[in-house]
Amino acid sequence: MLKNLFKLNTLRRISSTKYSFNINELIIYNDDDYIVVNKNYGVSTFGKSEKKESIKKNLHNLNLENIENVNIVYKLHNTISGCILICKNKFLKTHNYENMFITLVYGKIEKKNNGEIKLHLKYLPNSNIMIPSNNYEHINDLKMLKYDIISNTISYNAHDFTILKIYINANNCKYIKPLLFYSLYTCIVGDNEYINIHKKLKKEFFFFQHIRNIKNSKKFLLKKLNDKNENKENQELKLHLHCSNVTFQSTCNKIISVSSPLPVHIKETLKLLGSTNLIEKLDKKDQNDIFTNKLDKKKISKNILGDEIFLQNSREFNQEKNENFYDALEDEDNLQKENDELLNEIYKDKDKKKKEKQKIKRGVLAKDFNKLTSSDAPIFFTDVK
Repeated sequence: MLKNLFKLNTLRRISSTKYSFNINELIIYNDDDYIVVNKNYGVSTFGKSEKKESIKKNLHNLNLENIENVNIVYKLHNTISGCILICKNKFLKTHNYENMFITLVYGKIEKKNNGEIKLHLKYLPNSNIMIPSNNYEHINDLKMLKYDIISNTISYNAHDFTILKIYINANNCKYIKPLLFYSLYTCIVGDNEYINIHKKLKKEFFFFQHIRNIKNSKKFLLKKLNDKNENKENQELKLHLHCSNVTFQSTCNKIISVSSPLPVHIKETLKLLGSTNLIEKLDKKDQNDIFTNKLDKKKISKNILGDEIFLQNSREFNQEKNENFYDALEDEDNLQKENDELLNEIYKDKDKKKKEKQKIKRGVLAKDFNKLTSSDAPIFFTDVK
C-alpha cells in the first residue's frame, strides 16, 4: 500500500514539474492566420498553475502585435506531446482541421474492421475511467477513431509491441485509450489508468487475461528502462502517445499539413526494443509529410458521430496512400458553376423567345401597304425602322 502511494506521489511530482521553454523555438509552422508549435511532454496547454509551464502562459512571448487575438484551437493533455494549432486571426471562428497520433501499444495488433473503431462509452461515477455503454439511444455516447498499423513486429524476449497511427480529432484524443482498450484489448505504453481497471470494476471481464499479459510486458519494459538508467533511480513509463500531425485549412482555402518528430522518450523505448530502423523510417516520413490521406466527405454524418465539436472541426479520413486532400469548398465551387450554367441556359432560352416575339415597330415596314389606315399614314412615311 505504501509502495503504491509512493509511486503515485512520484508520478504527481513528475507531472507537476515546471518546464522552462522558449515558445518561439517550438514553432514548426507560421503563416498569416495560423501557428503550429511542437509541444513537449509534460507541458500543459491551458494550465494556469504557477508550478506548471503552459502554452497559454507563453503566448505573449510570440512577439505578435495583437496578442489578445491569438486563440489556441485545441488542447493536448500534458502527457501528450506534439502539434498544437494556434490561430492568429480573430475573424476565424471555426477551424477545419484533423490530427494524426502515433502511439506504442502492448501486444501484436492485427487490423480489424478496416481499421475503424466505434463504441458507445460512458464515464464511471466519480472517475476518469470510461466503460462500454449499452444505451445506444444516446448518439453522443458513440465514439470513434480510425487506425493503421505502422509495425506489429516489434518483439523482445517474447514481449510484443505495436506502433499505430491513430486518426482522430485532437479534442477527442481522451477517447483513444478506452477505444483501444475495449476494442483491441491493449493499452498504450505508459498508461496507468486502464492497465489497472480491474481495481475499479466489480465484475471480471474476458479481457482480464489481456491485462495480465500487458502487466508482464510493462514490468519487462520498466526493468529494461531502469537497468539503462545511470542515476539508478526508479523511473515510471511516460505515456507513449504523440500528436504527430495536424492538417488544416488556411488562407485562401489552402490545405496545410504539418508534422512533428517523435519525442525523445518514444525514441528511447524503440531503441531499447531494438527498433532503431523504425525510428529512421518514422522520421523520414515526417519530413515527407506522412499525413497525405484523403478526407472523405461522404462518410461524415451526425448519425454516426455524436460529438458536436468533432463534427464542427473535422471530417473522417479515407486512408489511401498518395491521395490529395479533399478541399472543403471544392463541391461548392462545382455547384456554383453548375448553377451558373443552368441559369445561362434558362436566360439564353428567354432571350431567344424575346427576339422571336419582338414588338413590331410602327413605320415603313409596319403593315402591308394595302392594310394601312389613315391613322397609319403619318408613321408609314417616316424613316423609323
